[in-house]
Amino acid sequence: MMKLLRAGFRRAFKSIIFWLGLCASLLMGVISAINTRTCQYLDDMYIMPFFVIIAIVIALIIGTEHSDGSFRNKITAGHSKGSIYFANLIVFLAFALVAALLYLGIFALLMIGHISTFPTYALIVSAVGFVLVTLSYTVILVSVSMMISQRAINAVVCILLVLATVFSIYVIDDMLGHSEFIEITTIINGEEHAIREPNPKYIGGTPRTVLQNIEMLIPYGAVIEYSEIIDPCFADYNITFELQPERVEQLKLLPIYSFILSLVVAAAGWLLFRKKELK
Repeated sequence: MMKLLRAGFRRAFKSIIFWLGLCASLLMGVISAINTRTCQYLDDMYIMPFFVIIAIVIALIIGTEHSDGSFRNKITAGHSKGSIYFANLIVFLAFALVAALLYLGIFALLMIGHISTFPTYALIVSAVGFVLVTLSYTVILVSVSMMISQRAINAVVCILLVLATVFSIYVIDDMLGHSEFIEITTIINGEEHAIREPNPKYIGGTPRTVLQNIEMLIPYGAVIEYSEIIDPCFADYNITFELQPERVEQLKLLPIYSFILSLVVAAAGWLLFRKKELK
């Protein structure tokens, strides 16, 4: 395992894609900070390109290993598929961690003096949560990339996968965004009356709970939640903000969801790669 890790890190450090990915992550942190300072709110779309960068780096580097026969050579040398999978996973988790810290570091540095008084623990938990979301994406992307041999197809699938999580969260948000009741204005005897009726588009009960849990489980859903929680601190207000109880509860749950997702996908990826036939 240690030989695989040393070889994996050595290969990554020699890859121009690896270093370009780190530079692009730093650049995205700068762009996100500038946009946030200009607009005075944190839009999740400032963050989304960062995950696309992670997807491209992982897909291209692992795709290259597929195409040049590195995986097959490692198996011939006596390494198991399981150890190969986890070695690659650790290498890219390290890459994603450094990329996320670069992004957060430059963002925080450029936002000095442009943040209102806000609960410190909320900012810290949100930052840690962002790192966990990045690692969740990494586990998913590594698992997918290890199963696709063609580098070009690999890159396309990984990018589409990130975009699919964004689209799915927007769809779920739209489904959950309908109010429980709607007001219909009618005229009775020449006078306007507002009648409150149930909204047929409102989703309640168990389906709503299921959708809310799916939203927090999908990595990009957590990104939106963190963005909405800390967004007030970027507004041009000179007041102290307090979090609502439901926001505090979300800050407790979201990291747990990210951790569980990472474990489940890592286990699934390990099992699937063990059964994959390498050409």
